[in-house]
Amino acid sequence: MGSRRPPLWRRLGPAERAFAVLIAAISIGGFILIADGLYLKAKAEHPVPVWTNDAPFFD
Repeated sequence: MGSRRPPLWRRLGPAERAFAVLIAAISIGGFILIADGLYLKAKAEHPVPVWTNDAPFFD
């Protein structure tokens, strides 16, 4: 039987934990920016006409 080692998160020191949280936060922010960019690109390619917002349209 091998020795039971604590999980990696428990073995990290405070600086390593802070760095790991920073990397995770930057990764999440990057994914949000990518998703936002794709959304804006899709929205720009398929514009919604102004008169579809249930307002009366006058020439």
